[in-house]
Amino acid sequence: MQRRLKTPLVLLTTLALLSACTGQPAENEQPPAPEQPPAPTVETPEPEKEPEFAYTAPLTGLGTNQPPEQRPVMVMINNAPPARPQSGLNQADLVYEVLAEGEMTRFLAVFQSQKPEVIGPVRSIRPYFIELGVGFDAVLIHAGGSPDALATLSRSDYSHVDEIPNGKYFWREQFRKAPHNLYTKPELIWQAIDDKGMRKTSEPIRFSFLPEGADIAEGEPAATIDITFHSLNKAAFRYDPEQNKYLRFTNGEPHLDLVDNRQEVLVF
Repeated sequence: MQRRLKTPLVLLTTLALLSACTGQPAENEQPPAPEQPPAPTVETPEPEKEPEFAYTAPLTGLGTNQPPEQRPVMVMINNAPPARPQSGLNQADLVYEVLAEGEMTRFLAVFQSQKPEVIGPVRSIRPYFIELGVGFDAVLIHAGGSPDALATLSRSDYSHVDEIPNGKYFWREQFRKAPHNLYTKPELIWQAIDDKGMRKTSEPIRFSFLPEGADIAEGEPAATIDITFHSLNKAAFRYDPEQNKYLRFTNGEPHLDLVDNRQEVLVF
């Protein structure tokens, strides 16, 4: 009896060993689940850093990389209908809109902290334009002027560049007719300043500005500012809350820049 019982036990043990050696799954063993690919890594974008500037512009209170002692320039810019849209006004630190003649206005654009690609069309100067420019110790850029203005410039040491005897610092475009097609750019202006030995630095005039986000305690909201120079020459500034800026309109239409087609943001 004992000899007969040994044989089945040996067979079962042998089969179990063979199964283990060959790696075959047991009858009730489930095959391993297939490996799942790793979940994709989602990178969180870093917040954009505010640009860093070396200086604060004295006429705007905004950041700039132009030294504040760099002397400003004031360019007389044509605002007759054939001269629109103008170029470069969006990058002026300060723009005056002043009556010239025939109820037409002219822009006196002060550039100090930014350098536009093109500035113009450039036009003539008047005595009261000179007074505004001298108040900023600016180099005056113009194309001719009234007799009184030219007489004032001839008997003074005011720094100015007149296109009429200095045409190499200006050019005329073909897509407009004279006198609405005269242009210049910062590189040519500073070349003229170098060539003529003009002073390049100035004691900066600094305006006071409220801190960012400061509340205005007095006054009333002004969503629109309308200025009528003439029945055919109406200016308006409308506040855009999204941009937090006043946008310029002329005769009811957006006043655009020729270079970038953006609406002008002017200070007067």
